Amino acid sequence: FMIKEYRPAEWVILEKNPYYWKKDNTGRQLPYLHRLVFLIVPDVNMALLKFKTGEIDIVSVRGQDYPLLEPLQKKQNFTIYKLGPSLGSEFIALNQNAKAPLPAYKKLWFENKNFRKAIAYAIDKESIIKNVYGGFAMPQYGPLNISCGFFYNPSVTQYPYNLEKAEELLKKEGFYRKNGVLFDKENNPVEFTIITNSNNFERIQIASIIQDDLKKLGIKVNLLPVEFNTLVTKISIAKDWEAVIIGLTGGIDPHSGKNVWHTKGQLHLWNLGPDENNITDWERDVDNIFEGGVKELNPEKRKKLYDRWQQIVSEELPLIYTASPTVMTAVRNRFENLKPSVYGGVLHNIEEIKPKF
Repeated sequence: FMIKEYRPAEWVILEKNPYYWKKDNTGRQLPYLHRLVFLIVPDVNMALLKFKTGEIDIVSVRGQDYPLLEPLQKKQNFTIYKLGPSLGSEFIALNQNAKAPLPAYKKLWFENKNFRKAIAYAIDKESIIKNVYGGFAMPQYGPLNISCGFFYNPSVTQYPYNLEKAEELLKKEGFYRKNGVLFDKENNPVEFTIITNSNNFERIQIASIIQDDLKKLGIKVNLLPVEFNTLVTKISIAKDWEAVIIGLTGGIDPHSGKNVWHTKGQLHLWNLGPDENNITDWERDVDNIFEGGVKELNPEKRKKLYDRWQQIVSEELPLIYTASPTVMTAVRNRFENLKPSVYGGVLHNIEEIKPKF
């Protein structure tokens, strides 16, 4: 397809490329469709409304939308495709950067692996799945999930909801509770602020659930939704943040995540741009894995490397994962040759899709 028209904040119109090389089995030139119109709709609720009124043919479906759309499938002649867990991830990260303008005692909390593990055990993932994703999600414990296929390691360390285990880990590190408030061994009350982007309602919901979960341990969590550009500035430039709930896209090959996991990566957010003496041993191990993995041509040897990376990450918890939502897309029943996939969505084979007559 070729761009025919672009109107900022309104639409992009593509038209069939008359010189496209591919043909079908009968010798007919592809693609079958003559025109594609992508409406630019910044609000997901508005996109859903446009789909329900017939203005658009394809829309992403959130778990909370499913009960509203499912009964309309037959009447409005569309199908909701459930494609599997998202390749991306949602998580909470604690700022471990030595240069962060945070009190020293808070840095000690965030650098403490057992503190991070306690947080992981205290997060009720099933509550997030039920209340945020309408039941259409699965708990996530590592950087990859089952949708990633070959490279997914199902044997990573898991942290099911367990407040007793969380309290045990905190006690082991000298934390104690008094009048319902958690204190560290230097008698500082445990309190921190979670930031997230204000235009993402699901993340705000997750933050609220985590706030309630950690309150049960005596931890006071403040929520601060901020504009996305402000969030990026805090993380990547000022390093002025305590905790953040955010997400990252993913892929089926682990090397696509090098920018996150290598210490020189621009998305190594929990310890961004560290000096040599502020890189942990496990981070050096992960650096070596990614540097070795990209050179290794044997698939099984590559898998062993990336299995180890997933195990390290699940044990060290620089990112505390929440849940992987199910990717769902609603499509009008007026097209043939759809081959929906979690890897490429419903339009990955766009040249083969044709209208029904």
